Amino acid sequence: QSKKKSGTKREKVVLGCDRRQPPITAGPRKPKGEGHNRSGTGTGCSFSVVIHQSPDALSWEEGGVDKPPAVDFIGKILDVEKPDLVILTGDQLHHDISDSQSAIFKVVAPLIDRSIPWAAVFGNHDSEGTYTLSRTAQMSILQDLPFSLCQSGPEKVDGVGNYYLEILAPAPSQRPLSTVYFLDSHEQIPSKVHNPDYDPVKQSQIDWFTTTSQSLQKARDQDDNDSRVHLSLAFLHIPIPEYGDRSLIIRAGYRREPTEGPSFNSHFYDALAKEGVSALGCGHDHVNDFCALLPRKQKDSQHNSRENPQLGPWLCYGGGSGFGGYCSYGWRRFHRRTRVWEIDTNTGCLKTWKRVEYARERVDELVLVEGGAVVPPCDVDESTGIMATLLRDCVVS
Repeated sequence: QSKKKSGTKREKVVLGCDRRQPPITAGPRKPKGEGHNRSGTGTGCSFSVVIHQSPDALSWEEGGVDKPPAVDFIGKILDVEKPDLVILTGDQLHHDISDSQSAIFKVVAPLIDRSIPWAAVFGNHDSEGTYTLSRTAQMSILQDLPFSLCQSGPEKVDGVGNYYLEILAPAPSQRPLSTVYFLDSHEQIPSKVHNPDYDPVKQSQIDWFTTTSQSLQKARDQDDNDSRVHLSLAFLHIPIPEYGDRSLIIRAGYRREPTEGPSFNSHFYDALAKEGVSALGCGHDHVNDFCALLPRKQKDSQHNSRENPQLGPWLCYGGGSGFGGYCSYGWRRFHRRTRVWEIDTNTGCLKTWKRVEYARERVDELVLVEGGAVVPPCDVDESTGIMATLLRDCVVS
């Protein structure tokens, strides 16, 4: 936030890497009438995130515009929500922009102007084309900009931009309350299986995520005084194959186009579930904007039944907020939108909603996690037709 009240306890964001700089602080949210519904005990241990699902935020035409529509739109959302952190989930640029650096500056200008910490992952279009800067070159720009938390990540891990952030409790505690992971989902690849097809999350990335998660968990376990529920989220650009699973229980949004992701399943979802990540957020498919859960029981590719040990993670799209790419699938126009996440570390609650073009109020507000546990969906989108799964997963009081 751009303004902080003196004497107010703050949370702190720290980098999960070797960057040598003081941690960036983030203040508590304002009351509902000022952009947020503050929850918890009033100790300041809550955190809000605005997701800028950027699909092609700036096209080659908008690269020369002083104030592109996407920049204006995200600025209005920031003024309403006043978030503690903004996450750019890829395709900040349309493919083959001749001046990547100027376009990047325009995309992040609203964040810097408002002194909001921000992080980013790359999308498939960000480094496409003859003139566009490489991911490595773009990251070297991003990580040195004001309020940036971006990092290249370990060199031995595939991709650029595999890193994590920890949200810390107010001083003097400084305990980790939440962890946010960021992963590179790579680019489009030649394929005889599917067109278009994309590189999957690589095994080196899964190993890095698992090792990091377990190391952080071990450190938290050694703190006998840490009784808070720890919530973790993860973000990448291209959806993993589970987003396209026909058995998904869809809540608070719609599937308006087919999921477009890698044909090969590297089972990153299983690693997320095993490590207890609450939700995975992605971009890429511009007009999908739902959150969904896989049922406890599902069939694999050989039609064998397998049971997930627990519900989750939630799989959430943000919907497109950029004006440089397509905004419809079929005859109906899609209004731009952003997803907002609210983490209440006092109660172990994770809530989400969307801000949509022309809508004054929150849209599709949904509680994903309560008391640290994934909330089962108690109604289901009729298009999925999974009533048996629904009844099995819901608890009737």
